[in-house]
Amino acid sequence: GATLTTVVPVPNEAHFQTPIYTRGGEKAFIDMHFIQQISVKVGSKWSGEIKVMKDAGPYDPDITYNPDKYLVDEKNNKVYEIFDVQQGEITFNENGALIQNTIPALNNDGTPLNLDLGTPYDPNIANSGFDGLTAMATLPSDLKAETHDGYPEGKLKGYNISADGTIYANFTNGKTSATAKLPIYHFRNDQGLSGEEGVYFSPTSNSGKASLYHDAQGKVIQNGTIRSYTLETSNVRLDRALTEMILLQKAFDANAKSITTSDQMIQKAINMKK
Repeated sequence: GATLTTVVPVPNEAHFQTPIYTRGGEKAFIDMHFIQQISVKVGSKWSGEIKVMKDAGPYDPDITYNPDKYLVDEKNNKVYEIFDVQQGEITFNENGALIQNTIPALNNDGTPLNLDLGTPYDPNIANSGFDGLTAMATLPSDLKAETHDGYPEGKLKGYNISADGTIYANFTNGKTSATAKLPIYHFRNDQGLSGEEGVYFSPTSNSGKASLYHDAQGKVIQNGTIRSYTLETSNVRLDRALTEMILLQKAFDANAKSITTSDQMIQKAINMKK
């Protein structure tokens, strides 16, 4: 959706654009062209043509562009691809407050787009009729403010994991999205797990099967904390590691002595030949 606030002169034409984004994250525009109807005696009425379009590249004078699909801006050497065109009317009272808007919803490259031009005037609602598009001859025509709820395209740049195990994807447009969740499984007797190679363990009949905790409503309870970018405490058994190191050292010493003995025997054989 897009919200636009602007002030236009009376009588005159008003032509302006506001940026939006397509569902694919591409930058697009809303092009608005309003013409005042002089026949209105009290207040003012404007007929409007609204286009939704995106930049289609530089203008090529050798190409004939279909006016129903493209808007050509020769002055700025630009061509725009048109997604949708809608007509309607906006009506203001004698004080410049918006009292009626007949511009329908727009099509933004396959996504419905609601153009909020303000709240129609209601004497019982504060600021109604003046919180969006207004028509006042006493104010400058370049006074405007605009907001939109779309975002530019973002590429994945990394992940981070929260303490409850939720995996968030981070994108280059500053947005994040929860993509998955790491569960923490529990065992009836975690001391009964069978240690495998490295930091892997296998369940046994003594440890019981892996399970998740649930509350009374059946919702999974994450009974534990995941610490991202944190080294865990080593699970190596110190007594076993020292024993293996001693055995390896003795085996190395024995091999070294065998090499020394062999070298001595060869030397003696050489001396006997002499």
